[in-house]
Amino acid sequence: MATVDKFITLDAATAIGPGATADFGSAQTHITLHVVPAGVLAGGVVSLQVSMDGTTWVAYSNTGVLTGSFGGSIGPALEAAGSFRYARANVDVTIIGGTVSAWLMAS
Repeated sequence: MATVDKFITLDAATAIGPGATADFGSAQTHITLHVVPAGVLAGGVVSLQVSMDGTTWVAYSNTGVLTGSFGGSIGPALEAAGSFRYARANVDVTIIGGTVSAWLMAS
């Protein structure tokens, strides 16, 4: 069985703005963004953005307001179904009370 690597798009982020862009090399039909909060969050929103060309971005879905403690576990997972070559996480609303990391996987 082949090993599947995750692409880290956010690393301990708090500020509004996009994370690193994953280029999957070709269009993928299923993209998942795993959000990993750290600390006791009192606000913030993360979205999954997708693109066909790496220039024009569409917010596909978002976490809603992140509050509380996630105990070091993986928080919300966002999924995009369609055909997209590029993806990234975006902090839409400043993270308060902690940080978020996020990674992407595609199939």
